[in-house]
Amino acid sequence: MESQIFDRHLQYLREEAIMYQSIDYSIDDKYPPRTDPLVDGRLLARKTTRYVSHYCYENVFVKRMVQAEESDRAKSEWFPRPSHADRLRNEAAALEFLAANTTIPVPKLLGLWEQDGGRLYLKTAVVKDGVEMFSLSDEDQARALPVVAEEMERAILPQLRKRRRNRIGSVDPSLSIIPPVRLWSNIKKVCPPDDEGKRTWPVVFSHDGTDEFVFCHNDLRRANILVDPTTFHIVSIIDWEMSGFFPPDWDVLFYKANTQLEYAKMTQAVLADNLALFSGAGQKYLEPKVEDNKERGDRDRVE
Repeated sequence: MESQIFDRHLQYLREEAIMYQSIDYSIDDKYPPRTDPLVDGRLLARKTTRYVSHYCYENVFVKRMVQAEESDRAKSEWFPRPSHADRLRNEAAALEFLAANTTIPVPKLLGLWEQDGGRLYLKTAVVKDGVEMFSLSDEDQARALPVVAEEMERAILPQLRKRRRNRIGSVDPSLSIIPPVRLWSNIKKVCPPDDEGKRTWPVVFSHDGTDEFVFCHNDLRRANILVDPTTFHIVSIIDWEMSGFFPPDWDVLFYKANTQLEYAKMTQAVLADNLALFSGAGQKYLEPKVEDNKERGDRDRVE
């Protein structure tokens, strides 16, 4: 049964790869990962999106960030440098954190390494007993939604919200702030003029020092929820690249969106408030004296 589910998931990955090629992102795969065929198995599918190249082997899943020299979109406001590689470092830190502190099903982290002049690669164990919720038929997605929603609200979201901190960002505070993708094109609105080329997001501490930021996935779309194709129970939550500590309402429940229009409306509904956190309008969170936070430091708390 597991092999049939995995074959189904592979077929969907291959269909997605063809779809992305038809869109023509003009990406040349110059830096494939170096793997061990005896351990990792043979390459079964490869998919490249705007910013990420995915490689599915028999036993492992590897991802890397698309490099500027591979993409004609490198000059776009949407190309997230310099924190580009930090997305993988952030995901690795999140997977370790979640495995150690929660029972949330996530892929097992197997490695994070550099090759080809410092380019970063993330390796996880392949999840063989689930398919992307989005890959189900429309009828099965409708049947799956109440099952997924119940499990998210009962078992997954409460665990995320119990993990708290007094500043936004990764579980590894040394990493760049990586907000949800919905904010990327708005970087000019919040970064200093002399920082525009770096495209870094400011660190924000809670206003009164309380641990009011909770751990968020920040991309809870159906494509990132793997389910059993028969029972629809959640098997794994994937793609934690943009996860971190943020206001509780930042983890928008996109898996409830049945259409792209619904997804767009949900995004638009939170965009202004999200940006206010960085712009100064969100005075609930912005700390007036940043130097005070240096003495306070970072800390994690579990409710």
